[in-house]
Amino acid sequence: SQAFNDVEVAKTAGTLLNTGGSTTSLTVNNLTQTTGNFTAPATLTVDGSVLLSAGTFTAGTTINVAGDWTNNGATFTGGSSTVTFNGSGAQTINGTSASQIFYHLSISSSDTTTLGRNIGVSGNLSVSTGILDLGAYTANRSTSGGTLTVANGATLKIGGGNTLPANYTTKTLGVSSTVEYSGTSQSVSGETYGNLSTSGSGTKTLAGNTTVNGVLTVGLGTVLDASTRTLILAGSGTPLVVNGTFTPSSSTVSYTSGSGATVTAVDYNHL
Repeated sequence: SQAFNDVEVAKTAGTLLNTGGSTTSLTVNNLTQTTGNFTAPATLTVDGSVLLSAGTFTAGTTINVAGDWTNNGATFTGGSSTVTFNGSGAQTINGTSASQIFYHLSISSSDTTTLGRNIGVSGNLSVSTGILDLGAYTANRSTSGGTLTVANGATLKIGGGNTLPANYTTKTLGVSSTVEYSGTSQSVSGETYGNLSTSGSGTKTLAGNTTVNGVLTVGLGTVLDASTRTLILAGSGTPLVVNGTFTPSSSTVSYTSGSGATVTAVDYNHL
């Protein structure tokens, strides 16, 4: 295990800095790669930010990042690694490189991690704590597989005209997790959600039968169109909060809490 303050990889183009040998863990404040290639040890912990400009960055097993991740032209080779964003403040994943593909991507922060570009995920996408704000960008898999997880207490925000990240075979949304459709007009994926909310603007349309185990909140300035779907509200108390507009279309809404629930006073098609 070794620790440094700031590390800059500035080797001659095409040459390699390899942290091999007995070094299995490296901790740095900020990591910058301007030229040359870098192979990380099994565990790389960056207490600040990562800035990649050129060359090839080859991951080990685990990369922990407490600050921003900016890739402006390097090739990131993720292998089967997990990159975890675990800062105590706001973090951003951005950059101008042609593509940015992670293998496993995990959000375990106490604040918000925001996408400033489209990214790809080859393995699993996990929001364990904090908020992952996709903005108008995407975090899709290119092929079917892997697991999308939003743990209890964590939040996934989806902006633009986008829907839930695509091509994840398994979706695990904790009973106290929140998925927020925060963009313009959006298609709301038919899933079993913990809490589900809308914000931003436009009409959010249910694209499949949907179950909400917590609270469904229709945000101010938005319309939730239930379309032809079955909407199951399984939460107790007041599981449907409408600050915007609820459009029932030809849907069926069912309140199913075993401990009782208040039926919200809006128009329904079938109830």
